[in-house]
Amino acid sequence: MDKKILAAIVAVVLVACVFGFFQVTSFAVLPAAGKETVKIGVVAPFTGKQAAYGEGIREGLELALGEINGDPKLNFKIELIYEDNAGDVKNSVSAAQKLMGIDNVTAVISGVSQNSMAIAPIAQERKVVLYTMASQTSALNSAGEYVFKNDDDLYSLGTREAELIFGFGHRNVAVLFSEYNDATVDAKNAFVKRFEELGGTVAAVEGYGQNETDFRTYLSKIESAEPTALFLDTLMGDNVAVLKQIKESGLKAKLFANGTVEDSQVIDGAGEAAEKVVFVTFQAPPSDSFVQKSEAKFGHYPKRWAPEAYDGLRILSAALEKIPRGSVTSQALQQSLSGIREFSGESGEIKFDSDGNARRSMFIKIIRNGKFELYG
Repeated sequence: MDKKILAAIVAVVLVACVFGFFQVTSFAVLPAAGKETVKIGVVAPFTGKQAAYGEGIREGLELALGEINGDPKLNFKIELIYEDNAGDVKNSVSAAQKLMGIDNVTAVISGVSQNSMAIAPIAQERKVVLYTMASQTSALNSAGEYVFKNDDDLYSLGTREAELIFGFGHRNVAVLFSEYNDATVDAKNAFVKRFEELGGTVAAVEGYGQNETDFRTYLSKIESAEPTALFLDTLMGDNVAVLKQIKESGLKAKLFANGTVEDSQVIDGAGEAAEKVVFVTFQAPPSDSFVQKSEAKFGHYPKRWAPEAYDGLRILSAALEKIPRGSVTSQALQQSLSGIREFSGESGEIKFDSDGNARRSMFIKIIRNGKFELYG
């Protein structure tokens, strides 16, 4: 009897082991049948003077991320790894090295021109895709086949700004620009060149540094030149202080700006000082549905750079979708991205040249009654 009981117990144990083996085996296979995870690093200023860039980029990415990872038709999901550079180039370099060397990301998204410029050589050397956002310097156009630009050049915007101001009838103008950003320097150079070609006079050109908050000396020099118009070629973190000090100074020149004034912090912080500023931007007015999505998730109107960042991650997703499952590498992503030449998104129509640089339409807008509107 004891032998029979023992044999029965052994049989039960064997069956349990066999059953358990198949269970364990099937669980081990499940991840392969699920979605492949693609890691993408994000290096941007989330703190510091230029944090508004990072905030807009992050919100756009998060909106797109939810939709991409919730799409049952896709066989991959994206994991974003955020690194705060606090607007510092050295931080950008160390963050990029960490993401590429330790986190083994497939791509890096970077924000703001000078930071993207610092990361570009590293990405090119390691053959890791760098997808730049809020980076509008023309120097990135030839940074290498692994560097892709989500935004057009500020050089072309500076040219258009000159034509706009000249077309308004102004012949004697001034420029206040950020001299610590490659893109704004591009825009300043293009503006001066084109305005003088048209027959106008640029009576004063004043550049300010990264940590400056008092612009009164520059404004005093500009006022002495008696311009009828002033082109504010500034950055988002500087705009509130610049506009408020212009209003305090009593400067009578008509104000024009680049697209960095299109952010809620400018309206909230500068108030009346921002009214009737005319500006040129590459950002199309966001759709009602995008505004609703932003308000539902974040409780406010889309921040500057959110539509571009949203489109940027959708473009990366479209490139990943073309890569066979299990074959996602940075090299494969680079080849797939190179094949995308057009994209219609929340930030407008985008065309990419053969080097992966975005070309966008320009829009003329005005700040009116505390809102951003298409001019005219």
